[in-house]
Amino acid sequence: MSTIEARTSDTGERRGLVSIIIPFLNAERFLDDAVAGIFAQTYQCWELLLVNDGSTDRSVAMAAGYVNERPSQVRCIQHADLGRHGISTSRNLGIANSAGEYIAFCDADDVWFPDKLERQVALLVAEQQAAIVFGSSLSWHSWTGRKEDLQKDQFAPVLEHEEQERYVDLPMLSVREVWHTAAPSGILVRRQAAAAVGNFESGFDNLYEDQAFYFKLGLSAKALASPECWYKYRQHPDSECAIGVRTGTQAIARLKFLRWATQHLASSRIHRPDLEEALADELASPQSEGPSSPLLRAAANTKQGLALARTSGLRAAAKKLPGLRSTWQLGHALRTAWQDSSSRARPEIQEDFRSRDPWRYTTNRLERVRHQREAEMLDSVRQAAQFGCALEIGCAEGTFTQILANRCDSLLATDFSEDALARARQNCKDRQQVSFAPLDLRNDPLPGVFDLIVAIHVVEYIKNPLALRKVRDKLVRGLRIGGYLLLGSCTGDNEFREGFWWSRYMLRGGRRINEFFAAHPDLAIVEAEINPLPGSISRDLLLKRMK
Repeated sequence: MSTIEARTSDTGERRGLVSIIIPFLNAERFLDDAVAGIFAQTYQCWELLLVNDGSTDRSVAMAAGYVNERPSQVRCIQHADLGRHGISTSRNLGIANSAGEYIAFCDADDVWFPDKLERQVALLVAEQQAAIVFGSSLSWHSWTGRKEDLQKDQFAPVLEHEEQERYVDLPMLSVREVWHTAAPSGILVRRQAAAAVGNFESGFDNLYEDQAFYFKLGLSAKALASPECWYKYRQHPDSECAIGVRTGTQAIARLKFLRWATQHLASSRIHRPDLEEALADELASPQSEGPSSPLLRAAANTKQGLALARTSGLRAAAKKLPGLRSTWQLGHALRTAWQDSSSRARPEIQEDFRSRDPWRYTTNRLERVRHQREAEMLDSVRQAAQFGCALEIGCAEGTFTQILANRCDSLLATDFSEDALARARQNCKDRQQVSFAPLDLRNDPLPGVFDLIVAIHVVEYIKNPLALRKVRDKLVRGLRIGGYLLLGSCTGDNEFREGFWWSRYMLRGGRRINEFFAAHPDLAIVEAEINPLPGSISRDLLLKRMK
């Protein structure tokens, strides 16, 4: 845990201190979760300012309770007239009363991961030119605990197919690709940089206030984007965005933002002809005139697709032409399923094991974070006890095997690749409770019945849905009643998308695979997680055998 002590600078701000601002308005339903995420931060040099924006529910008393719990770190403030002034004015009030070198925001219905501040502060310390850092978003549906919501979580990467942080054109993203920016809960900004642009625009209340801030900040300062994910963006029908989509006010707010950005760019006297062109294009598009019909959107996509076909070929056009890409990919899926129907079929990753650590489990931070969160899923059900007898399928080179070994009385680690097993044995040679054996999940019987079975990034390589059904039944039979099955399935690759109508039948994509396993009558969902990977995502699912 980081225990950096803040130092006061000549400007009055405390070096190293993060000022966290949570505006709240009748937030009693979710405020506890948001504050708990802050209290759990591994970076402990922070202050929390809770800004009451005219609440009339129990959240006011809840805020007073947090102050009593941590009086040296938590304060609650409110507007002078005790009224409601909107989220932009409330954030600005929090900034005015803060003392940190860095400013972070957390909406009252969102939740941070424990390493959020530690990682973001480290990045801003390392990248002194960066005024703001932000990461990818996790659209969080599974908070309800309902079975139908556990597989709805969606990962929105800010950097597609990239593994390292890089500087991005934040104003252009806010105009062209809003989904590649983060909600305010996901950012960390230098206090002086925010103050230089006047903090948040009070003319924007609850919708597009973040994009207005990003636009003007990015015109004069550098923005650093990371593929890591540091927060859960809660999805619920009472959120401002959900209400905006239902009522059409989100489209109106976007039009207001585009017009404001056009005027702001002109008045700033910053020469950005590319931004001027992008703003003009967006203002002229049907989406900027309000909610457009599906027919208009399809026509626009078709026009763009035909243009791409002329300039970039059919493959690029298939991404835009309605239905063509789905049909193209269905043909590919049928071909690979037929090729995979033979009992002699081998996983397509066999050649990867010729090189050491081909997926860089030991060196890539995204992989290490995924392993940590998968271990936490297991810890949540085992408590202080050990799993008795465990089976790991697809141990690769033993990276996760070493994590599992600390949680099991005995562990059998298996893989189809002898090259992988040889390296795994070497990496785990000091783990007496671990043994190794070759196993082809498709064709071999399981070597016993287990309290825990782990099959991470294995089942998605079985392309034939009939073969996958047999594998599912085999895994269930290999679990003791009351035992657990931890699955991890990759998705988001270049070939297949879960949104195609046929994916539920061909079982392509992590969400479809997990839904298929969760539908087994003997299994119950315990927990579901989603983690970013280099160029993809991992959907992790913990199941329990009930009968």
